[in-house]
Amino acid sequence: MLEAAAFFEDQRSGLGFRFIDEFKHALSVLADRPLTAPPYLKDGAPPGVRHLPMTSFPHSVVFIMAPQPIVVGVVSGHRRPNYWRERVVRAH
Repeated sequence: MLEAAAFFEDQRSGLGFRFIDEFKHALSVLADRPLTAPPYLKDGAPPGVRHLPMTSFPHSVVFIMAPQPIVVGVVSGHRRPNYWRERVVRAH
């Protein structure tokens, strides 16, 4: 997540902070209404993985329920889409 924020900040001053703010908002949504996020079906994700797309960025907050939401990654639609997979196994 910090890597993505740094990337966006390098692109335009303040954009990295917007990314972090949007991530914090996504965490708030997950805390209040985690089951409103749809299952993550891309790239053959394991069952039980869900994601909350970020509004202004091509990223999703990927998480599992165990029983509370556990964030396993912030996935870019363009870079390293599967880096978080082994985290799902460790979180279960």
